[in-house]
Amino acid sequence: TQKNTEMYQLQYGYTHLLMSMTAVNTQEELETRPKILLTQDELQTLIDRDIDGKIMDEACICMGVSKTVYAGIHASARRKVTESLVS
Repeated sequence: TQKNTEMYQLQYGYTHLLMSMTAVNTQEELETRPKILLTQDELQTLIDRDIDGKIMDEACICMGVSKTVYAGIHASARRKVTESLVS
């Protein structure tokens, strides 16, 4: 079986995130999986918090936004990714 697959492509200020949580046998099967659009800010919050492990204060300073704005962006990104995983 193939491992989980993630493909990222930056286009027109949005990131197309194509995710597959099941084994796929062909490129065609991969391309039929649900697609979501993440803004650059949404992707950045996922990288900052979930990959780099930054605390919110540090991440907010890096992006130059308030905690409230950052939390909203991060929640939106997580919701989109979760919906793509379960649909």
